[in-house]
Amino acid sequence: MGLVPPAQIIRELTPHAKFLITLSNPVTRMYSDYYFLNDDRRLAEKPPSKSNVGLRGAKEGKRKGRGRNIVDTLDFATDLLTEKSPEIFHERAVLQVKNFRLCVSRHMNASEYLEAVTGEAGAADAMSSFLNAKVGDETYMLSGMSAGLKKIVVGRWFRAAQICAHDRHAFGVAGWGRLSIGLYSLYYEKWLEHFAPAQFKIVRLEDYDASPREYLKDIFAFLQVDMPVDDAEWKKIIDPAVKNKHHTERLPMLPETKILLEQFYRPYNIL
Repeated sequence: MGLVPPAQIIRELTPHAKFLITLSNPVTRMYSDYYFLNDDRRLAEKPPSKSNVGLRGAKEGKRKGRGRNIVDTLDFATDLLTEKSPEIFHERAVLQVKNFRLCVSRHMNASEYLEAVTGEAGAADAMSSFLNAKVGDETYMLSGMSAGLKKIVVGRWFRAAQICAHDRHAFGVAGWGRLSIGLYSLYYEKWLEHFAPAQFKIVRLEDYDASPREYLKDIFAFLQVDMPVDDAEWKKIIDPAVKNKHHTERLPMLPETKILLEQFYRPYNIL
């Protein structure tokens, strides 16, 4: 018996539930996540493990046949449990983007039999062009396709990407800046299989700082709960100090890393 998706369980228990989804820029979130966790999965602000448990466990997993972990593909000449820098993050981002695209390509199955299976002439060539596009150019490749071909390519691409995004051993590795957690559309679509779009409210974390009261008013209205009655009540909600603020000092992300990640995430935000 297969596992029952959490969304299906919640639907059976509370079919009229409402969901608040708070998103943040996936590029800056990935960089923050890189500094949030060490390779041993401990909080970066905590003393790191001296036993290199995280790295050794990854290599043992490979030897025992539990799958290849991208941790094994870099040369750990220094103790990366404690050392963090924009340069190391760039190496890890490049490798994750490369491996994610390879993973998607494997699962899309662009074989010569694709046209016979789909009944669409040119399907194999269209799929090949899409898979060979540069990072971020996927939408450009789709622009010249017929509606039928576009539906086939996007459908296979999206399902393949969902499979890869759920591979936490490859794309959710602590201390790397987990690439997969910023692929919001891949997870949101799964919930739409069980709930109507009207049951979801999506807000951007960055918008809170600009206008916290208006931000919260919108949420209260969606949830149909009472608004604060006066400024004193609003002050109690808005003014308390942030408890989980990240204090690790960091240099800015390298410009080339930012460009790469913006290009990588773009199709998952607009397709």
